[in-house]
Amino acid sequence: MHSQVADWSLQEAEGWRQFDSGDMRAAIDAWADVLHNLSPTPQNSRFAATLLSNIAMAHERLKEFRDAIIALDKALCRHFESPPPTTEADTTFRAQSLYRMGNCFRAQDEYGSAADCFSQSVQIAALAADLELTIKGLIAWSAALERLGDLLRAVNVMNRARNLARGLPDGSPLRAKAEESVHVLLLAASELYD
Repeated sequence: MHSQVADWSLQEAEGWRQFDSGDMRAAIDAWADVLHNLSPTPQNSRFAATLLSNIAMAHERLKEFRDAIIALDKALCRHFESPPPTTEADTTFRAQSLYRMGNCFRAQDEYGSAADCFSQSVQIAALAADLELTIKGLIAWSAALERLGDLLRAVNVMNRARNLARGLPDGSPLRAKAEESVHVLLLAASELYD
């Protein structure tokens, strides 16, 4: 078993080497090989989820968003097959995966699905006390709502982002983005309702 784990680690490292060199197909193949040879036990579920998340990241780089969504969905399923306890890292993994999935849906102009993912990501990131991911999720959720034509909810969500962003240091790019975005939304809403 120990040599098998070492082989998996080497293959995973090969995937990262290929990814870093820009060869996304080779990275996907390396990680898929590890995943294929990984026994489907609860003890291996978190590692399998990580591999699937890596595969999704390579698909995102290739702008193969549908494949990335499928891999992220599988990653979330595999991650929660693992034995307890659920840790803060588990919660963060879930929030980040949903945020990434939302971005993939948004890239395909599927704003309803994107809004759902961002909403879930925000709820989970807030539980994990991940302020930056919560704010990024709120900004993305607001943008998806705006694309859906739900300006009132978009403004409310963006206001939440701005209020949370005020807890970030002055000069923070995320704080500036939240401030700017709420002003743009308020202008759009005022023009719509004039």
